[in-house]
Parts: sequence; C-alpha cells; structure tokens
Amino acid sequence: MLAKVGVHHYNGTAAFVLGLQSFEIMAIAAVGNNLITYVINEMHFSLSKSANIVTNFIGTVFLLALVGGYLSDSYLGSFWTMLIFGFVELSGFILLSVQAHLPQLKPPPCNSNTAVGEDYCEEAKGFKALIFFVALYLVALGSGCVKPNMIAHGADQFNPADNPKQSKKLSTYFNAAYFAFSVGELIALTLLVWVQTHQFI
Repeated sequence: MLAKVGVHHYNGTAAFVLGLQSFEIMAIAAVGNNLITYVINEMHFSLSKSANIVTNFIGTVFLLALVGGYLSDSYLGSFWTMLIFGFVELSGFILLSVQAHLPQLKPPPCNSNTAVGEDYCEEAKGFKALIFFVALYLVALGSGCVKPNMIAHGADQFNPADNPKQSKKLSTYFNAAYFAFSVGELIALTLLVWVQTHQFI
C-alpha cells in the first residue's frame, strides 16, 4: 500500500513539474519573441537599441541559469529555488503587464510632424524606462534561476536504485519533459504571439 502511495506521489509531483515547465516556457517565449515589437512600437526605442535590449534580456536568462543551478546545489535545493524565483518571475510578468496597460507608464503616442512628413516619437526615459527594465530583469532573474531546476526536481521524484521500474518511468519522464517544453513553445509562438500582436495594433 505504501509503495503504491509513493508511486502516485512521484507521478503527481512529476506531472506538476511538467505542467510548470510548459507554462513557464510558454510565458517566457511569448514575451521574448514579441518583445522587440513592443519595445519599438510602445516604448519608442530605436531599432538598434531595441535589438540590443532583446538580446541582452535573452542572454541574461541563460546566464542566470548558472546562478540558479549554483543556488540549488549549494544552498536552497531545487524545490525552494523554484518556489522563490518562480515568484520573482511572476512579479516581473505582473509589473510588465501593468506597465504595458497603463498609459502613465509609457511614453506618449507618436505625433505626426506634417512639416517634415514623418512621426516624432518620444523615447521612454526616467521612471517609465526604469519600470520597464526592472520588470524585464525580474522576469530574466526568475526564469534563469527556475529553468535549471524544473526538470531536475521532477527527475528527483524517481528512485531507480530502490525500484527498477522507476528507471523506465524516469526515461518516460524526460521524454514528457521535452514534449511539454515543445508544446509550450508552440503555443507561445502561435497563439500567444498572435494575441499580443493584434492587441497592440
């Protein structure tokens, strides 16, 4: 009876991690892949500066994975690292959403300059730019530290040494983890990007 409960516990925890993996990659991919459009159209940064902002953001996410792995292995463990930095990432997404929806936190719309024949766009500066970058790098910090721990935490729920059947379940789990990653990425790059793009037109 206890063995059955243990197996159900393992499967339930691993399934939760797979769901978390799918939703996390969905959120970060949707933001990352549509970010340059938002930075140019809403924050009015130049194309070169916008491209730099996006590449710095994506690079920071992957570099911070080293920090997340170190904190997990040396101090917090995978569960607490995921929990703490999951809330950090969530707070970044919330702040980014608030900033995107409040006109007070964005530069004014572009004004048409009929004399020159082109639009004048005021670049986001000061407090507005600060809110945007704080939100963006909260997301980067949270996502970077969560990424290296999600799949590892799910794998920790299986113990092939005590139960040989767990070895096959572990192999299935890794296949399911890649599938969850791919599904999240697919939804982000189709449905979510479409919704974001049409919202800002």
